[in-house]
Amino acid sequence: MLAQGLAILLLSQSADFTVLRTLDGADLLAGGIDAQVIDLPKAVTPEAFAEQVVQAEHLKAWDDGPITQNERPGALGYKAIHEGSGRSIVVYYARQENGPSVVCRLRTKGATGISAARYRALRWCAGQVGVDLPAIPPPPVGHPGGEAERGS
Repeated sequence: MLAQGLAILLLSQSADFTVLRTLDGADLLAGGIDAQVIDLPKAVTPEAFAEQVVQAEHLKAWDDGPITQNERPGALGYKAIHEGSGRSIVVYYARQENGPSVVCRLRTKGATGISAARYRALRWCAGQVGVDLPAIPPPPVGHPGGEAERGS
């Protein structure tokens, strides 16, 4: 009953969030990337608020699936939707109870992959919620039977 009341309250709130900081840069502008730190309302968990922020974008997942989330263990959680057009929203939050009272919204206007600008924004967002990421992203994982394995 309490959970239903909280869900109704969350859905009825305005999509006007309190943006505390925005990451700037020509590389982000050129890549159609927008990253903002948003204040966490009182009495709402970071995970629940991250989902609310994603829902406020009104994007439709490319596979008609639900909002995705970080299934890997660790301090950095996220909720996300990726459209077929390449537009996306990912909202990062701290999983630890004593983490910062903010979430970080990373939006893209088109497919960016893990470009240098996108990784810079991801790393900045992670830092805003109290999680450190390496300065350089890890290399992509190869697939068995792929070109790397064949020696090409």
